[in-house]
Amino acid sequence: MAAATNASEKFGSFGDIISQNPGTIATAIFIVLLTLLYWEGLSKLIPGIPYTARSQWKFFGDAFDFVRYSEETGEGFRWFSTKAAELGSPVCQVFLSPFLKPIVVVADIQELIDMSTRRAREFDRGDYLSGWVGILFPEGTISMPSHDKFKDQRNIWSSTITSQFLNSVSARTIH
Repeated sequence: MAAATNASEKFGSFGDIISQNPGTIATAIFIVLLTLLYWEGLSKLIPGIPYTARSQWKFFGDAFDFVRYSEETGEGFRWFSTKAAELGSPVCQVFLSPFLKPIVVVADIQELIDMSTRRAREFDRGDYLSGWVGILFPEGTISMPSHDKFKDQRNIWSSTITSQFLNSVSARTIH
């Protein structure tokens, strides 16, 4: 009992520590909250898909590399294929934004053909591109997920992609 009393006298109570050092406590709480925000913002890996290891621990992941490449070359989308080549895999994941899932890049043309022709029902439109395009065109076909409204709108568009329409209207304009 005497040892507990000595420690209490030496260090004071918890309330005394807080009242004597409010700035230190506030700083410690701020650092803990900032650390939790950082950890929550990091992209969650998809197991088994290659990625750039250093980008996993960056808050903005590969975003700055993407922007730098786009500014240097003037081509944004080519960065995705160079990233796949850099990782030595036709399928890889990139991290372009905090708090979001990684983007899976498929750079194998045969796999893309298979996915879009034979397995289209297994995949839906991604939220990332839809989110950005949706800002400009909230009711646009490209920014909609595959639900009933999208299917209705796609049926309306279907008449404009028939071979007769393309040959009689679009081909002249394009030519």
